[in-house]
Amino acid sequence: MGPASGGPTPRSAAWSAYLENLRWVLEEVELLLSNMDADTLVVSSDHGEAFGEWGLYGHYRHVPIPVLKNVPWVELSATDSGEYEPAVEAKSVDVTDDDVEQRLSALGYK
Repeated sequence: MGPASGGPTPRSAAWSAYLENLRWVLEEVELLLSNMDADTLVVSSDHGEAFGEWGLYGHYRHVPIPVLKNVPWVELSATDSGEYEPAVEAKSVDVTDDDVEQRLSALGYK
């Protein structure tokens, strides 16, 4: 049974959809990495994803399994190739180092 029949989504279908979404996101990350200069850039997420651990699929807010609590975090560098010009002009935002530290702390990263 699948979503159309009201039953659970098979693991293979859930995994396939997850990978399709991940590939789409990584294409955007690739575009980002080739269009900015940064010695260190972090690609992260707000939570992990369960794929069968404890019989769960997805992300549950109050289930303390490591796969949900371990946040993906990858550190990269980036160099602007100059090949892409965004259609929208970016606005300048004044953020201090203290603002960044406070926000990271509030999110549980510090």
